[in-house]
Amino acid sequence: PPAATEDRLGTVMALAFIPNEDEDPSTSSSMLAAAYEEGTVCVWRIDSSTPLWRARVHGEAATCLAVDAVGKGFVSGGADGRCVRHRLIIADASDENSSIKVSVIGTHGPFAPASVDAAGDVRALRGIAAVAIRDDRKIFAAGCWDGRVRVFEYGRKSAGRLVASLG
Repeated sequence: PPAATEDRLGTVMALAFIPNEDEDPSTSSSMLAAAYEEGTVCVWRIDSSTPLWRARVHGEAATCLAVDAVGKGFVSGGADGRCVRHRLIIADASDENSSIKVSVIGTHGPFAPASVDAAGDVRALRGIAAVAIRDDRKIFAAGCWDGRVRVFEYGRKSAGRLVASLG
């Protein structure tokens, strides 16, 4: 049966498999993260129709996400102009009853004022179109609607400071 209206997440905007360093690399990941148009991000097991974790972390559409190389965290970006860094702790990914804990470890943005008319000023475009995390998990980049690429610290213990703004 279809989910109740209040449970509907809308259009899926982005997907990323979550690697598990304990799994055999020749097998596919059993979990993935999904970003939705109403601002929610979920973590799913591919063998379950109920998300392991779900939270509305963006005020507008969650437009993109990237999971780090070892599956310990991810970054989501949204039309609200924010990048949100998440820490991910998986108890036992091979167990179908596995529990996970997801916590927000940092929020960056918005990068442009919401009060400026976007039709007349490209600097008012405050959304995030793409995010990527470097394999060494030290930095991540955000491709923004204003045409700039912003690079931030990513590490768990970092404050997430802006490293570079390109464009």
